[in-house]
Amino acid sequence: MTLSKLDRSDNVQTTHPFWNFSLEVYSKKGVSDSCIALQEKCGADVNILLFCCWTASVGHPVLSKHEVILLCRTAADWNNDIVQKLRSVRKSFKIKNYECNEEEVRQLQKQVLEVEIKAEQIEQFKLMSTVAVLEDNSVPEMQRINNALENIRLYFSMPELSANCYTSELFNILGGVFPKVSKTDIKSALKQT
Repeated sequence: MTLSKLDRSDNVQTTHPFWNFSLEVYSKKGVSDSCIALQEKCGADVNILLFCCWTASVGHPVLSKHEVILLCRTAADWNNDIVQKLRSVRKSFKIKNYECNEEEVRQLQKQVLEVEIKAEQIEQFKLMSTVAVLEDNSVPEMQRINNALENIRLYFSMPELSANCYTSELFNILGGVFPKVSKTDIKSALKQT
């Protein structure tokens, strides 16, 4: 089954399968910290990392290298020019003491965070429009995990990323993506890559 095209109106849709998946997985214990660690240590774009996992989780075949390159190209400018700059502004509130009304600064920081989240959502729409994702419920769970790992391996082979992939972070992320799979099976899959 092919996911239907998203309704693109002037207002960005608040939900779609990939966004819902990302919110659910990101909220699970250890996943957000692991995603942020891979972002900071390896230069990973968390949206692309989650896309690699989401496609596998719905039974889509392993992404091709060409598709991964397209995903990176699709996201690069928006992520660099908008998402990362918003993140930097938001983080600067935590670092500096601007000697302003603390409540006003907290409110402004919250507003910047909301805009940053909206920018992340727009990036996800861009990624969704790059690859037609096919759902296949017949794909066994372990094959889905292996597909996710292969997608991530392809993503981390991109020249703009650090080649070091951190197993503990991937273990946490895969545990969030595939909560019904035993930790032992996830560890086994990680050892095979």
